[in-house]
Amino acid sequence: MSEILFLAHRVPFPPNRGDKIRSHHLLKKLATMGCVHVGCFAETDDDRTGIAELERLTASRCVVNRTKPLAMAGAQAVLTNQAVSLTAFHSGRLEDWVRETNLRYPIDSIVVFSGQMGQYIPNDFAGRTVIDLCDVDSAKFEGYAAAGERVWLNTREGRLLALEEERLATRCDATTLISDAEAALFLSRQTGVSLPDVRVIGNGIDACVFDPATVAAHPELTATAGPHFVFTGQMDYRPNEEAALWAIESFLPEARLRWNAAELHIVGRNPTPS
Repeated sequence: MSEILFLAHRVPFPPNRGDKIRSHHLLKKLATMGCVHVGCFAETDDDRTGIAELERLTASRCVVNRTKPLAMAGAQAVLTNQAVSLTAFHSGRLEDWVRETNLRYPIDSIVVFSGQMGQYIPNDFAGRTVIDLCDVDSAKFEGYAAAGERVWLNTREGRLLALEEERLATRCDATTLISDAEAALFLSRQTGVSLPDVRVIGNGIDACVFDPATVAAHPELTATAGPHFVFTGQMDYRPNEEAALWAIESFLPEARLRWNAAELHIVGRNPTPS
């Protein structure tokens, strides 16, 4: 059996948001391939409720409470010339645990979920390494800057994350992203760099479990003729918020020109005031 080190920026349980659904399924698959040792962060009580499930699935684990204020992470980032995303997820305790785990167990593979966690790959690790970037974070921050939001900070973050993404992709044996579009975007930003292996792993869904035909429709979907359009997601995540606002302001008026009874439903948790 393999000995696998899995590093994630959040506890992979419960799988109730996009990134945790992905890391949850990755971890469950890795657990069928060998003994898995997990290092991750907990930010909320919801995260901490998943630790018991994590204990049942893993050979060892280190869960660090992430309490560093964003202002402190920002100050550290400026002083060390690093991206805020990296200093926000830096922990000496987790760093020590990774080093001790590699000494204690014959770790042959390291799987890293999210670019923030690539900083924990030991420089001298000779085994197989895989980084799941999910999407191209650097492009996201560049987009924020282009939209006029905290231009200096987001421009800096995008530039430094792009360097980290390139470093990880050249350091690791394989890089995975969530879609063909993200993979193409990522590859288009790597100039003059030879990357070992870039692949796509989509999130997918269990269509047998999440089958609309097996449950009754929500009353608001049956009260009017429609048609009904649904946008679902974590609604305090900026790209989701922007997409939902576009759907409300641009898509729905156009839809109602064709179907005057058309309705749009935004379904998700933690919506922002807008």
